[in-house]
Amino acid sequence: MEYEGVICRPPMELGAFLLPVAVGCTHNQCTFCAFYKDKKFRIIPLEEVEAELARASETGRIPRRIFLGDGNPFVLPTDRLLTILDMIRRHFPEMPPVHLDATVANVAGKSDEELRALRLAGVRKVYIGIECGDASALTKLQKGFTLSRAREQTARLQAADIDWGAHLMLGCSGQGKGHETALQTAAFLNDTHPTDIINVEMFAHRGTELFRQISAGEFMQAGTLESLKEERTLIENIRIGVNYDGFHGWHEFHVWGQLPEKRTAMLQKLDAAIARCRAEMETDHEQVPDKLQRVRIHIGA
Repeated sequence: MEYEGVICRPPMELGAFLLPVAVGCTHNQCTFCAFYKDKKFRIIPLEEVEAELARASETGRIPRRIFLGDGNPFVLPTDRLLTILDMIRRHFPEMPPVHLDATVANVAGKSDEELRALRLAGVRKVYIGIECGDASALTKLQKGFTLSRAREQTARLQAADIDWGAHLMLGCSGQGKGHETALQTAAFLNDTHPTDIINVEMFAHRGTELFRQISAGEFMQAGTLESLKEERTLIENIRIGVNYDGFHGWHEFHVWGQLPEKRTAMLQKLDAAIARCRAEMETDHEQVPDKLQRVRIHIGA
């Protein structure tokens, strides 16, 4: 199978066998996302999916996990997903756990019975782009859901014994609002109990609506120092057991670990990064966060 465009999947899934079952994203309205702008959503024919499974099984290697692509394959009709899961079982009788991305609306579009059927057939985890716990920011980012709706749908997943992972983004609320947003996001996560958190610093790709808003002065992007502080406040206030993975463009800074066990070490690493970033600001009259902001905006050109 020939993969189309940029492949997007959580870092926890890098060791998984990627099985595309659709191309693109049916929502495709998030102001910050450039992954699917050049793709028109379509469903991959079952014959192609079967052929890819046959190719993989002929290698004799058994995948630890299978990750279904592309942007939100959970939107596929349940009967089709069940057919794909049956194909997977036929080629890999050991039935590795199957994970995939979804939107809140995709989950809402399936009945409780359908969710249970998918769990029985092999779906173990669904990742959802929550981004943050600031309701007004979600509206501006055109996420297409409310926090109350997200709470309802993640609870339905868990009632069906399907884990869920949260995609987050630092800086969603803009400059000067990182601390408050971190507290709101932590409260949402503590209520909804994801098993995994993937957190990335906001990046404005050229050609996106977010890029236009920043360029026009309509959105003031948080600097690197504020994003680091936002992440520290978030980790400090998460009260659930969860696997955390956070990424920054600044010096390719990365903080990860299992919470709450690794909280102290993660906070110490963030404290050191915050001190370093502050020191760079004091010694660079161009103001490093502003300079880095311009890099984050234009590097996608």
